Amino acid sequence: MLTKLVKKRLYMLAVLGLFIAPVALSVLLVWGPEEWRPAGMANHGTLINPPQPFIMTGLQAENGGVVKLEGKWTLIVIDHGARCLDACRQALHDTRQIRLATGKDIGRVRRLYISQKQLSPEMKKLLLEQHPELLMMRTDSDWNSQFIPRLKNPLEAGRVYLVDPHGLLMMYFPAGLPAKGLLKDLQRLMKVA
Repeated sequence: MLTKLVKKRLYMLAVLGLFIAPVALSVLLVWGPEEWRPAGMANHGTLINPPQPFIMTGLQAENGGVVKLEGKWTLIVIDHGARCLDACRQALHDTRQIRLATGKDIGRVRRLYISQKQLSPEMKKLLLEQHPELLMMRTDSDWNSQFIPRLKNPLEAGRVYLVDPHGLLMMYFPAGLPAKGLLKDLQRLMKVA
């Protein structure tokens, strides 16, 4: 009689465990150590912690206008020269496609191209033809010390930087990262902010 009672309890505990185990596992994956998390939960870009203000003084708009980063998500492509080379052109193409892929949120995203030197008229014309909504700016100074003084890693050409609607540099994506990864991160961020 006692063994039947033990068997029934063990059976009941096993059935109960089937319902509790998935919930416990999901709690561990979400709030447990980061290395336990599934790859789908990881961001594709590198978070800048804490986010740093992107200081716009010293930047001149190529079209003579004033550019403010507040109010929209801004994808920034940086070029260290006067000509946009392969990594830069790929980043500009990817950010254009990402902005288009945001669909109904396209008005919440803008793109900014920063060159360390003044663009040649041919390059400026080419960029405007291929990227009509692209904001273009230039600087003649060392932007790493001026724009983001506390950033540990220097700004690099070919990377895409993400500035939030408050003007804070919060994430960067390495050159050559598939555009889908950047798009997923941006869409996830736009859902919460």
